[in-house]
Amino acid sequence: MNVVIIEDELLTCRDLERTLKKADSSVNVTAYLHSVDEARAFFAEKPSGYNLIFSDIELGDGNSFIIFDEYPPEVPVIFCTAYSEYALKAFGSFGIDYLLKPFSVETVAASLQKYRLLEKNFSSAGIPGIHDFIREMLAPKTEKITSIIIHKGDKLIPYSLTDIALFFKEEIHLYAVTFSKEQLLVSNNLEKTEAIAGPVFFRANRQILVNRAAVKDLNHYFNRKLLVNLTIPFHRQVIVPKEKASAFIDWLTMS
Repeated sequence: MNVVIIEDELLTCRDLERTLKKADSSVNVTAYLHSVDEARAFFAEKPSGYNLIFSDIELGDGNSFIIFDEYPPEVPVIFCTAYSEYALKAFGSFGIDYLLKPFSVETVAASLQKYRLLEKNFSSAGIPGIHDFIREMLAPKTEKITSIIIHKGDKLIPYSLTDIALFFKEEIHLYAVTFSKEQLLVSNNLEKTEAIAGPVFFRANRQILVNRAAVKDLNHYFNRKLLVNLTIPFHRQVIVPKEKASAFIDWLTMS
């Protein structure tokens, strides 16, 4: 069985690999991904040859749910985290199981067995689209988040995400810029906003989260970076680093 591990802490990554091999000697780790950006680049290449993903949730540069929103995996995911609060969302992101750290051989073996049973049952039934079916069956029936809370004077106001062109971080604060050119203070941080904004928004760099509808066109920039030209005036240049350039272009073509 070929496995991909997404984990930002090297020691935890190695510990998981050792535990997997103790639970099942046939496990072969084919890729180690240590950040959201690294995982985006990996899945953008549409790799094959792996059966299962083990993924941490809180990574150093963001939340792993963002990865699977942008690049829905073709195999099931087993989420690994120290926080039980993410359990419901994990089962809505191709998750078939949820492991709390620290790992044990018993819990990892049980997760692998769960995967094998699902694979066996679907294969014997001849059901196509096994992973889409798993996601549909396990996903919690929650409403899609369509708004975000904005500070306006002494009020907290829900703003539709479709009205927001981009979010940007400035010092310790996060701001939204609307298509009507308002600049508003947001109650969340950038990482949490990225997690709830969905695939219509892309984390262009460490400071900026941009709406696809706000992108006018692109220019090539120094050292294989991209300069994003917006449909609204904005006081900063929006630069996409070379590591994200390919994923950003792919994202622009998504419907």
